[in-house]
This record gives sequence, C-alpha cells and structure tokens, in this order.
Amino acid sequence: MTSAMKNTGGVRTVSLKLLGGTRNMEFDCLAKAEEVVRELSGAGNEPVDWTFRRKAAGGAQIELEVSADVAAAWDEGLTALQEGGELPELWTPAAIKALIELGELGAAQGDTTVELSIAERRVALNEELVEAAKKCAVVEHLSYGGVSGRLYQYSNRDGDATALLEDEETGAAVTLYIPPELEEQVKAKLESEVEIWGLKRYWRDSYDLVDVEVAKIWDVVPPPVERIPAEDFRGILGSDWLEGLTPVELVRRERDA
Repeated sequence: MTSAMKNTGGVRTVSLKLLGGTRNMEFDCLAKAEEVVRELSGAGNEPVDWTFRRKAAGGAQIELEVSADVAAAWDEGLTALQEGGELPELWTPAAIKALIELGELGAAQGDTTVELSIAERRVALNEELVEAAKKCAVVEHLSYGGVSGRLYQYSNRDGDATALLEDEETGAAVTLYIPPELEEQVKAKLESEVEIWGLKRYWRDSYDLVDVEVAKIWDVVPPPVERIPAEDFRGILGSDWLEGLTPVELVRRERDA
C-alpha cells in the first residue's frame, strides 16, 4: 500500500504485534493504529504506508511507516503512560481514544496480546496502560445512570470480567466492567438488547460514554403487539357491499365475468 504522507525527518517503523486473535480483529487493530498515526501527524484522511505479515506460529505483525516526529511522539506518549506523566502535545483526544480502543480490542478477545515496538523498545497495550490513557481522556466527573444497547464480546482475564455494549443512541462501543455476581447474567444475555445501570464515565472532549461499572442489567423487552379482536372487523364493509346478492351469487358473478 502506498501513501502520499510526507515527513521531513526520515522514515521510522512502528510495529504492531498481535499474539492470537481473529482475522477481523487484526484488521480492526490496523485501522486503529492508522488512526493514531493520522492524529499524531496531522495528516487527516491521508493513507498510511503499512505492511502486514501473518506469523506461521500464530498471530500477525503490522508495520507502519511514520516520520521521525511521529515515532518520537509514539515513544514519548507510551513512556508517559507507563510512568504516569503528561502526554506530549501531539496526542490529541482522538489519538488517545484510538490507542485505548486498540488496547481494548486485544482485551476483548481474552487470549490476545497487542504489543507495540518502536526501535528496540516493546510495550504491551495491557489493562494498566489502557487505564492510564483513559485517565488522560476521560472526565473526572462520574455519574450513575442507565444505557441501552446490544451486549456482546464478553471476556474474563485473571478474574476481571468485561463486555462491550453497542450504545443504541450513538452506535459507539461502551466497555462494561462486570462484578462476579453478574457474570452469569451477562453471559446469558450476550447478543441481546439489554439495559445497563451503573457508574458511568465520559470522554473529556465529547462527553460521549466511555465505560460503566455495572450494578444492574435487564433485558429490553419489545412492546407487546396489540391484537385486534375479530369482532372489531364485523360490519367494516358496510351493509351494501354484496349489492343485494348472496355471497355465493356474488362469487359466481365474479367468476363468470
């Protein structure tokens, strides 16, 4: 794949290694990695140079060609997240969101690891790094409330259960943190429409919902279909629709016409 993206400080490579996961997940990860690159470079919708290799032993590796400035921003940003520092200025809210979603793609698969490599440095996009990124992009204000949508993609890593909800209002994926006492309910309701109640957090720049610590879950039951009694149709055609004929005579007339 070629690109018109320009840089003035030479080309560097950012590698994304996926250990496990499905083919759909591999391309979802590529899309999120491209999103981060575009945001860090200010390239808008310009395509990003990349190569894709599937490993014989399983998993895949994606290599993205970026400018030296973008590679440095990646490296400095990951260092800041690991050490609890401030993210560099190039890390826009959209770039942080894409990085978070990239890490959550691996977590949602349960047995998949997403690992970034820049030069000789390797960083796993684990739960701790994703949570550190969320603290940079999520508002401090929390509120209790509900959200409805399709429940999907349950996982449990080291006893920490999560699932995703497709918000029926925005279509966005919302992460659900599930307490042990609700795990069986959540698994039983996968791929169905549910309503969630719990502690909600929001993106700082848009106030869209990020995640919910689940306290309650219900099925969304569609409204009952109103059935009209047959008696209500009696006389609906009036008294002269037979034109003075019996039903049998009317059928014969129409047949012979």
